[in-house]
Amino acid sequence: MSISRTKGIVILAILGAVLACVAAFVNSVFLLSALVLLGGIIFLLLNLEFGVLLLVFFFPYLGLVIDFSQFEIFREVPYLKDINAPFIDLFGLVLFVAWLLHTVISTAAKRSGEISSHASGKVWDPSTRLGMTLMRQLPHLKSYLFFWLSGLVSLSNVFPLFFKTSIKYFARPFTFFYIAFFAPVVSVIAGARGQGLGSSLLDRALMVFYATGLLSALNGLAGLFFGAHSDFFRATPFGFFGVNPLGPNHNLLAETLIATAPAGLLLIGGSTAMAGQAGGRGQVLGKWIKYGMFFQWTVALFTFARTAWIAIAIQAMLYGWCTYRGEVKRVWRRVWPVALILGILLIPLVLSTFSETVRGSTLSRLDQVRIASFYFWRSPWIGQGIGTFIPTLWQTRAFLLEYGEPLEAHGIVFKLMFEQGLLGLATFGVFVGAILWKIKKSGNVSALLIAVGSLTYQLFNTTYYTSKLWIPMAIAVSIAIVYENSHHNSTLVS
Repeated sequence: MSISRTKGIVILAILGAVLACVAAFVNSVFLLSALVLLGGIIFLLLNLEFGVLLLVFFFPYLGLVIDFSQFEIFREVPYLKDINAPFIDLFGLVLFVAWLLHTVISTAAKRSGEISSHASGKVWDPSTRLGMTLMRQLPHLKSYLFFWLSGLVSLSNVFPLFFKTSIKYFARPFTFFYIAFFAPVVSVIAGARGQGLGSSLLDRALMVFYATGLLSALNGLAGLFFGAHSDFFRATPFGFFGVNPLGPNHNLLAETLIATAPAGLLLIGGSTAMAGQAGGRGQVLGKWIKYGMFFQWTVALFTFARTAWIAIAIQAMLYGWCTYRGEVKRVWRRVWPVALILGILLIPLVLSTFSETVRGSTLSRLDQVRIASFYFWRSPWIGQGIGTFIPTLWQTRAFLLEYGEPLEAHGIVFKLMFEQGLLGLATFGVFVGAILWKIKKSGNVSALLIAVGSLTYQLFNTTYYTSKLWIPMAIAVSIAIVYENSHHNSTLVS
């Protein structure tokens, strides 16, 4: 028996003894859960790319909620019984821990090699220090830190009654969205090796991103024909066996499709590029991807969500400007039938605005804007404090009597006005502006459509600090980095 094998057995025996001792004093369910969690972290540590693909696939399914209090076995276990969050949030946190460990380990190994080289007479690069390497792994960190600090400063204005809630909100979702959904995805995809078109992690991530959008569109189509329509016939998320993965609202379906459909533009290009090597199969695949892309946009239109129509209109104008600028007459002759059909579809969209539900939603948004404006002028520079919008609405009796339980500010602008003031608006503009500028410089239209469409939706919607916005933004930034580095500028943005 070799010495190394003997050491391994001894280590396992010691670990077994330690676990036995711990099990004697710790709840067995808690211990087992901790071991499962540790195993998950180790698995993702060794399979980061697979973990990112899973995160991308599940990004729209906020309706998949894990509530440990529903299971009797966990009700007596500290901490576990209080966990109630979307699966994507919990998985994103575990993936972040695995990514952080992977970065620390790989950096330490690299630094050890550099020090060894230095000892043998070679130059040691001090930039391999752990802190500096971690900072380089965090995309758009400087611009995000300004935004993060504006949230931290706003806490000074929070009333003692709301302070605990605000601290929790500052941690999750305000800080959480960056570390769980944005930074690891960009770091892993953009830093993956073998970035050749058709074989890179980016291409696989795009395919998964597009596929989950296609599944969501099929789900919306099922909801169009078989869903329960209380006020208006529209595409809406459809539940199975009491579970609705996308959530109950048609906006949750539309905002997913607005983000995923433009990925088809890149996938079509990849399929066409490989067509010669695949005997024409790439062209056939590209044609079906194209159909699926327009299918997603069509289902988004059939949600008759006003924001979806606005976002798609902006995406269409942006695509036309980037691709066909100077050819307006020629393009118009080709697209006027589509414009006519969309004009006809606009009729039920306009009629839907007279329904009781839509009218109530509009009035609720207007009153939220009035409340946000009122409090903004009371503290225009740093706002009322992060995470205070919903608690304030709960304290506004007239709003509760008129509209019932408050949900969230309908639009990131009014949210920031209320909670972080001009400082929050300015720093968020810097953060998002840096991202858009990076994408613009890459010259990739698909990335621009994904980012602009998703951001447009959050001007009117409520999921701005969730995976629904920041994983699409991470995908767009990853496209920009990979394509800028490889000089793949087949579609230019001037």
